[in-house]
Amino acid sequence: MIKCAKRGSFLGENGSYFVIIFYICTLFGIKLEKMREGSLRNHVIATAQKLFYKEGVRTVTMDKVAQSLRMSKRTLYELFTDKEDLLVACVAASYKDFKDKMRKASKPEDTVIDIILRTFSYRLKWAKNVSPTFFSEADNYPKVVALFENHREDMRGVFASSIIEACKKAFLSTD
Repeated sequence: MIKCAKRGSFLGENGSYFVIIFYICTLFGIKLEKMREGSLRNHVIATAQKLFYKEGVRTVTMDKVAQSLRMSKRTLYELFTDKEDLLVACVAASYKDFKDKMRKASKPEDTVIDIILRTFSYRLKWAKNVSPTFFSEADNYPKVVALFENHREDMRGVFASSIIEACKKAFLSTD
């Protein structure tokens, strides 16, 4: 929204649309700066994800990310303290997206096998678009390694609870 307003395409006569949006945001307690920062941060993460996954971690520099976004490195460093911070945000966003897609795709009648197959199917589709060097290079960043391990543990927990639930259903079944 803010970007459009700066270009002028969002402004109505005398900036009336911007004023309306500003008052709506104020009314609901939304700070305009936070809205802008959050959407900018998400835009940076989406762009950096594409670069990291396509080219690997080593070749993608903060300078390259800033150039891809046509923003200053200073602005980028205001959002992320360093490359590892940006990489952690990218991996976390990717995992959140994965969890959201899995949650939306799940159905009450899903079996454990359905859940496991859907999980692996989605991860394989995702991995096809990721450079093989991404994972080996990401291992050089301790916070990213810890995040990957947390994700693995989370998935183990999901599978374990699904298996336990399936066993309970099978045990209590009257068939």
